[in-house]
Amino acid sequence: MKKTLFYISRILTTLISALFLIFVIGESIMDFNLNWLFTMLLPGIILAILTYYSWKNPKLGGIVFTALAVFVIIMIFFAKGHLDILPIFTTGIPLLLSGILFLFEGFKKY
Repeated sequence: MKKTLFYISRILTTLISALFLIFVIGESIMDFNLNWLFTMLLPGIILAILTYYSWKNPKLGGIVFTALAVFVIIMIFFAKGHLDILPIFTTGIPLLLSGILFLFEGFKKY
């Protein structure tokens, strides 16, 4: 059980970072715009850096990913003016789940 939380939280955050970085490839293939490229590249790079530091310090990573998930869910809710479930399920919930898993791992006594 100890190693399961260890691997699930790391795989989930790596997949989330990869998802944002794949958006960059898809958008740059369709219409190459340098401004759009950096706008889409920035969240992927930030998530990759957060993932790296979360691997080193799970307590801090759990706090940061949980706060980021709450921020993303609130921003998605208020950006549309109505509740749109799909972006919350694809970005907010995986970030929240990975944050909680990092917190469990960080505060667990081995």
